[in-house]
Amino acid sequence: MRHTISGFYEMSPDHNAVIGAAAEPAGLVYATGCSGHGFQQGLVVGEHVAELALGLEPTFDLSRFDVERFARGTARAELNVISRLLIATAL
Repeated sequence: MRHTISGFYEMSPDHNAVIGAAAEPAGLVYATGCSGHGFQQGLVVGEHVAELALGLEPTFDLSRFDVERFARGTARAELNVISRLLIATAL
């Protein structure tokens, strides 16, 4: 093997992203747990987090991805989970 790429693989309990604005401390926005979908979802998530940080009305409704879903019991299982990711280039 000549080159590999590896990194953290974020996992939330339901394997979906955790995106939103925290109740406390004020001004804290979060976007994590993309579980391998981060590159695919990055444009929408980035725009959403920027709008939350600026106090603007979000263009997209990503409320089902807020962290409070776990407390409400409304987590939805992701059915398309990649269990392992390895990108390698052979010699």
